[in-house]
Amino acid sequence: MTLRSLLRAFSSRVFDLDQGLLYTIRRLAIDPGGVSREYVKGRQKPYVHPLALLVVASAGIMGIVGITESTTRSILMQVGADALFRDNEAVLTWMYGMLEAYVTLLFIASAIPIAYAFYRAFRRIATYTFTETLVMVLYATAQATLYTAVCQFVVLLYPTLAGLLFAQASSLLLFPVLAHASYGFYRREKHDVLIGLFASLVAYVVPVAVVGAIAFAVGTMMP
Repeated sequence: MTLRSLLRAFSSRVFDLDQGLLYTIRRLAIDPGGVSREYVKGRQKPYVHPLALLVVASAGIMGIVGITESTTRSILMQVGADALFRDNEAVLTWMYGMLEAYVTLLFIASAIPIAYAFYRAFRRIATYTFTETLVMVLYATAQATLYTAVCQFVVLLYPTLAGLLFAQASSLLLFPVLAHASYGFYRREKHDVLIGLFASLVAYVVPVAVVGAIAFAVGTMMP
């Protein structure tokens, strides 16, 4: 094995438009449900593993959040909200450290109840197992995370409160992405997708509530 062959193998899995990372991202943008359907039916070679894609997306969003942190603070100072960070700096530092260390696990923990909700909602009209449903949710979560990461650059391009609010609101992209993915995955009518979207909304609230409860408990214990 030479350095050239090693780099060639890496580039073929990352930049190849017929298989690998860029191919997976491009196909997810066009037909996310189709990617998940093909993957669970055994056509896995052209696509990046859903967990691997989620790891890449998680690393990407944390890196971009770190780049935009100083700009975000300056925007909050302009609108007089920086005191919120100063008063709760210990809690926010702990939360950011936990998020940075376990962001992928948090995404997976969120995906599991969402997948279970989809599985229960569609179990009478689809033959997919819970694990196969989880593949679809993991791909959708990774796709939405990549979109959210890109939206964070708005803070750098437009360092205003409106740009910051847009970047923060981009986290809600998970819901339309899930709706799109589930529609292609199940190939059902629109009202069935709405059932699944409602189930995903309920399931998504659970891990967010858990994280919020932990942050609140830690905040009350800190001096």
